[in-house]
Amino acid sequence: MSRAGKNVLIVEDDEAYRMLLSDALSDAGFGVIAARNGHEALERVDEKPDMILLDYMMPDMNGAEVLKKIRGEDSIWAKQVPIFILTLKDDLSTMAEAIEEHMSGYITKSGKDLSKVLEIVRRELQ
Repeated sequence: MSRAGKNVLIVEDDEAYRMLLSDALSDAGFGVIAARNGHEALERVDEKPDMILLDYMMPDMNGAEVLKKIRGEDSIWAKQVPIFILTLKDDLSTMAEAIEEHMSGYITKSGKDLSKVLEIVRRELQ
C-alpha cells in the first residue's frame, strides 16, 4: 500500500521530539513538513498537508489557538484536514474543553515510542 504523496505537518517546539517524529514518518514513507511553533505552522499550512500533528504546549501560541485559526479559514481543506493534538498527560484536562470540537483527536506523547503516532497517521491517510 503506497503512501506516496502524503505529507504530514509536524508542529513541535521540542527539537528532539520533532526530529524523532520526522525521522519515523519519513522512514514510513510520508513526506514531512516541520514547524517549530504556531506562527511557523500557520505559514506552512499554505502547503496543504494531508494531516497535521500539532503540539499543544508551545511558547508563542498554544495548539488550541493554531487549531482555531486553521479551522477558521474559509476552505474545504481547512475544515476537513485531520488535525491531531500532541500532548503530555497533564495537559489533557486543560485542552479537552477548549478544542474538542475542532480536533480530529489527540495523541499522548510517550517518549521515544512512536508506534501509536505511526498507527494513527497510517489509519488517517490510508
